[in-house]
Amino acid sequence: MHRLQAVLCVICMISAAVLYHDYVLLPRQNRELVESLKSKFPEEIPPGGDSPGQIQEQAGKGLEVSAVDLRSLRHQYPNVEKDITREVFEVAENAIMCVIL
Repeated sequence: MHRLQAVLCVICMISAAVLYHDYVLLPRQNRELVESLKSKFPEEIPPGGDSPGQIQEQAGKGLEVSAVDLRSLRHQYPNVEKDITREVFEVAENAIMCVIL
């Protein structure tokens, strides 16, 4: 019975340490890193350019994408659809693996 309590206590301490590391230490280190990068690489706004607030507003807006002529691409690159499909599946697979881990 005492062994079980000791094991459970160790598991709780390890869990608390992992949570502290993930939710306290890493965000603090990231915040410090961001501040040091901001001081090393200040954001330069060109004359007549958008302010950072305007840039943030525009960030969610979609950009226009030029149309792609798949017929001419098929003639130039016969495997273009297979390559694009394989690339998309690889990216999706990597994203799913990151979420699972």
